[in-house]
Amino acid sequence: MKHILPTTLLHIAFATFAALPFTVKSAEIKNDSVWKDDRGEEIMCQGGNLAKFGDTFYFYGWGDYPGDNRKDTITCYSSKDLATWKFERHVATYGKNGFNIIPDRLHVLFNEATRKYVMITKHRLPYRDPDIPDNPRTAGEIGFADCDTPTGDFVMRGHERPKSASAEWYAYGDLCAFKDTDGKAYVVSAGTGQKCFFVLQLTPDYMHYEKMLCKIPGNHEAPYMVRMNGKYWIFASGVAGWSSSKTSR
Repeated sequence: MKHILPTTLLHIAFATFAALPFTVKSAEIKNDSVWKDDRGEEIMCQGGNLAKFGDTFYFYGWGDYPGDNRKDTITCYSSKDLATWKFERHVATYGKNGFNIIPDRLHVLFNEATRKYVMITKHRLPYRDPDIPDNPRTAGEIGFADCDTPTGDFVMRGHERPKSASAEWYAYGDLCAFKDTDGKAYVVSAGTGQKCFFVLQLTPDYMHYEKMLCKIPGNHEAPYMVRMNGKYWIFASGVAGWSSSKTSR
């Protein structure tokens, strides 16, 4: 995991799919514009993640609606061409199915062995949201939810705070989940005040962490990992909170 390149998350999401073997119908993807769904409403998918199951792309993220900072839903949209999007539904709602917070930086992977769609999340209170008992901001964890379908009601099964090989505890922040060609899954997470990245291997069912593989120093957040040309690449932004950061290499 030598390569860390600051960039924007959405660009990396598309770069991920560019490395996979599939074709997309010809369509114009318009940047620097407000994306709208089939209802004509703005797509609300803050901190979103793209996933492809079968011949359909799915876009999951916070339902951060104008004038409403509660972020109390996780929305799901679908598309065949990455340009036109259909609103599917809210796949998680605050206070239901174990979601005592609505996590962000969520990623959804399909597990062939269990036939479950697994949502892996940053289990930490959103910036500036009110405190919730037993969910301290300083103890970021990794959350795990699952569902039988990509657009059904996900159920939060638990959240964990992995330890290092030396049994040290760390706080986990922005993360991404990556599924390799052999079916194994990994999480790359910013930790310890965004002063490093951790690479964790998940259990075969993707519902727990199995072991920490390495710790990568550097001030970065919002990671994304891809595999291209025989190498694993980790992309990330600078540490700027809600503000923009420079793209550099």
